[in-house]
Amino acid sequence: MTLNDTLRSAAIGLVLGPGITASHVLTRHWTLVGAVLCLAAAFVTVRIFRRHPHSYAMLAIAAAAPFMFGTFGVTLGAVYLAGLTFVYGVVGVQQFRAMGVAKDNAR
Repeated sequence: MTLNDTLRSAAIGLVLGPGITASHVLTRHWTLVGAVLCLAAAFVTVRIFRRHPHSYAMLAIAAAAPFMFGTFGVTLGAVYLAGLTFVYGVVGVQQFRAMGVAKDNAR
């Protein structure tokens, strides 16, 4: 993990956290907007970090956590952070990584 990669990962989290909290405040369809943001961030994470994108995803989630807790409080923030972790860290990054492996195997 280089400093440049760490800063990139933190930047993804610093966009993802405020983006989800702003979508919750500004729109009724915040769950859909949040899911799209998570999947877009997962795609960017896998494209930027070819090796070990899951490690960088966890750093991005840690960078997004203060925004979640600050906006929603401790209890609801923990629930939303768990959802962020699942959709972004588990589903999104894993799915795009698997698609990349499948593409490499097809060559």
